[in-house]
Amino acid sequence: MRSHTDPLVLTSWGFAFPAYLWATGGCVVEAMAVALAAFSAVVYHRHREPTGIILRIDQVLAIAALVITLSRYFVSAFRVDVWFFAVVVLSVQALCVYGVNRRAYARRDWEVYEALHLLWHLLVIMGQCCLAVVVGHVN
Repeated sequence: MRSHTDPLVLTSWGFAFPAYLWATGGCVVEAMAVALAAFSAVVYHRHREPTGIILRIDQVLAIAALVITLSRYFVSAFRVDVWFFAVVVLSVQALCVYGVNRRAYARRDWEVYEALHLLWHLLVIMGQCCLAVVVGHVN
């Protein structure tokens, strides 16, 4: 089991910050989706990335949080400005890192996997913060 101070576990807890930003912006559903995804990521990484039900729950909650928050952005706050470009750039970077990370995981290259997965966490946290701030300011 990983320690609570392990970088992957710490950055999983880091998703609580965008959840807080969503909540303070009055977006309770989005805040709950991101908070649940954060909790499942903590459990997943604390148990050293197991396969099976813990992996599936983590994947479903992460995808649900992404869909819920992005759809809220496009429905209520879509506009082409600096926030839009920040979200696009962070999303493209996160997708690229995620793709390379999946290959490292498949090869069982744990050192590369951990470094890239940590970077992916940070990019997604920054992207979620951008989404939460722009939606919170518009509503």
